Amino acid sequence: HVFLSSMKDDTEVLEVSFLNHGNAIQYCSHDPVFSLEDLSQEEAEAVKSNQPYYFVKKVDDKDVFEAILPIFVDDQKVGTLITTYSLDNTNHLIKTISLITLGLLLLVFTIYFIMMSMIISKNKKISDLAYKDNLTGYLNKNYLIDFIESGPQQKPSKNNALLIIHLDNLNLVKLIYGHKALDQLILEKSQNL
Repeated sequence: HVFLSSMKDDTEVLEVSFLNHGNAIQYCSHDPVFSLEDLSQEEAEAVKSNQPYYFVKKVDDKDVFEAILPIFVDDQKVGTLITTYSLDNTNHLIKTISLITLGLLLLVFTIYFIMMSMIISKNKKISDLAYKDNLTGYLNKNYLIDFIESGPQQKPSKNNALLIIHLDNLNLVKLIYGHKALDQLILEKSQNL
């Protein structure tokens, strides 16, 4: 009885009962003392079959874990131990772990989204550097070469045009007025298109 009483002192253990080899109640930690008729059909079968039986059930709207364990000494059944454990701490732990996991997943997806946005932005900047003129923002010679090599990828119904402009005496403007003046001239001419 001392061992069974000490089991009840555990905060997780709600009830402890011991049935002798004739299935008579020898120890019961709770009032009122239950009888074999109080057991469900599954529980009664587990007691009679001498096999360990574990299951979760509801008691007073709380989830509990019940273990029915036959006790043998020298291959002789001396009784059956029935323990009922509260699952409140376990459910709380599962809920806490689930919330932490959800929070971590949200953090990971947020970081992933931010990184993907940064990568897309950087790729656009790299593409703009490769295919657009820094001064005017118009598509450049590299784009034209890639476009010709890959073939037109747009729908045939879309009208496309290629405009090639040649400005004479740009070197002369650069020599006389300098780079800034040349850039200003090119920018003004491109804005007039």
